[in-house]
Amino acid sequence: MEVANASVYDGSTATAEAVLMAHRITKRKKAVLAGNLHPHYRETVETVSGMSEHAVVALPPRPDGAEDILAAIDSGTSCVVVQTPDVFGHLHDLRPIAEKAHAAGALLIAVFTEVVSLGLVTPPGEMAPISWSAKGNRSAMRFRSVGHMLGCSRRA
Repeated sequence: MEVANASVYDGSTATAEAVLMAHRITKRKKAVLAGNLHPHYRETVETVSGMSEHAVVALPPRPDGAEDILAAIDSGTSCVVVQTPDVFGHLHDLRPIAEKAHAAGALLIAVFTEVVSLGLVTPPGEMAPISWSAKGNRSAMRFRSVGHMLGCSRRA
């Protein structure tokens, strides 16, 4: 297992690191962000990408959960960043997104902000994403620590 964990404080920075990793792997410089990605994750990816002059296509938020992320994926896409459950609580089947991304030569980055949710839903890893990022402050509460205890990116 390859892990990028250098400069990672929480899930948003782990997501930005995963995007940079996708750029390095695919040799492309465009990330597509789902509209229902948590705004802090979106802003962090946009900030880091802006410093490295990488393109970010951020779809608009859709509280109803209906967005067409597949239409934004093309041959210049390095990665597609999705979240399930998303910021509005919608669950997404990542398989069609993974198939389209992989067919275009892009990587799928699945984000989850609530690690406890994985006990109730199909984990992103079972839906074939190549990379994931997580936030683990729920697990840190047990230790009464301040801040986040987990931020990681994994390339499968």
